[in-house]
Amino acid sequence: MVNAYNKNILRTIKQSIGRYIAIMAIIALGVGFFAGLKSTKPAFCNKADVFFRDTCMYDVRIVSSLGFTADEIEKISEILGDDAYVEGEFYEDAICSAGKEMYVCRFFSINEKVSLVNLTAGRFPERYDECVISYSPSRDVKIGDVIELDNSNPYTTVNRFDCMSYKVVGIVQSPQYIGTDRDSTTLGGGKITTNVYVYDDSVDILFYKALNIKYKKDFKAYSSEYNDFTHDEIVRLKPLVKPILEKRYNSYQESVNDESLSLDLYYLTRNENTGYTSFRNDMDIVENVSKVFPVFFLIIAALVCSTTMARMIDEERETIGVLMAMGYSDVRILMKYLMYSGSAAVIGCIGGFLIGTRLFPYVIDHAYGILYNFGNGIDYYFSPVLFLWCFIVSLLCIVGTTWYTCGRELKTMP
Repeated sequence: MVNAYNKNILRTIKQSIGRYIAIMAIIALGVGFFAGLKSTKPAFCNKADVFFRDTCMYDVRIVSSLGFTADEIEKISEILGDDAYVEGEFYEDAICSAGKEMYVCRFFSINEKVSLVNLTAGRFPERYDECVISYSPSRDVKIGDVIELDNSNPYTTVNRFDCMSYKVVGIVQSPQYIGTDRDSTTLGGGKITTNVYVYDDSVDILFYKALNIKYKKDFKAYSSEYNDFTHDEIVRLKPLVKPILEKRYNSYQESVNDESLSLDLYYLTRNENTGYTSFRNDMDIVENVSKVFPVFFLIIAALVCSTTMARMIDEERETIGVLMAMGYSDVRILMKYLMYSGSAAVIGCIGGFLIGTRLFPYVIDHAYGILYNFGNGIDYYFSPVLFLWCFIVSLLCIVGTTWYTCGRELKTMP
């Protein structure tokens, strides 16, 4: 008798395969959209976290109006000890030409400890007159081009460089510029066009304009624990760093007595980095979409299931009468339709989850590649909690709708 009951269920599925697939497909769409969009943010955050770890992006960045000398950097490094890597950063803006086009370039020193650049094409410089540049969507400057400093640059700017032209030998990604936005400048149109990276022996460094600190603590990027840690470190650093620079500031004042000269220190975290913050905000937008959009699919799924099951019971009145005559109770008959819709929901949920969590992050990553360029693709992110949540909700939605619809229809039958 049990065997006949199961065969009847399978026969019903085969005879109404279109309806069965419809329930399965609508559940797969709803779960796929929800799970895919919901898993995009953690997948992207993992991708960013791996990139920031691999390139040792700074945790705290200190910018000084007087810059930092090598001795001052060494003293700050001694204060922090083995808990962090400390490295100065040199940069200088200059008007340059490459071919017939004019550009405003910001030249950086290639760091060896903190905020490392990641080579994506070509090679690193091997000569003092070679450089690498950051990725640009427009790709106006390419490998093999020669970047020349323009004669319109001030003497103080030109004097910082050991040569007037640099050959581009590679393309790099920088953790400080994961987006397409570049810094502002007083030169040209007021916006940096290209970031250029050279080794220290290619420029004359008297002072480092910024100080980058990378702690050895293990925190996940964008986490509240990480934000609290960097905030506490800045509070700790302020009374330690300023006295070191005040010695040089006081000696300047004694020698030149310039009242306009001031010692201004700016303590920054990653949250003040445009690319870092914009990426997090964009991922929040994707996550917010996942909270609303899939609800429509669940509503449609409930309506489709309700209509499908009502029609099926109406068409199978004769079969239901036979089952009742054979001694099957209303609950037993109801279980047939619950298994029918429930199995469709289970298959649709599993298929939708697997496809959605693989497809959506990949597609969104490809789309956002126009705005952000870092890392090497995106890894698959699987959340058991998310899967369980999708499974329970989709099953309750379909089974609950079936129970209500079929129970109501069975009560109206004589």
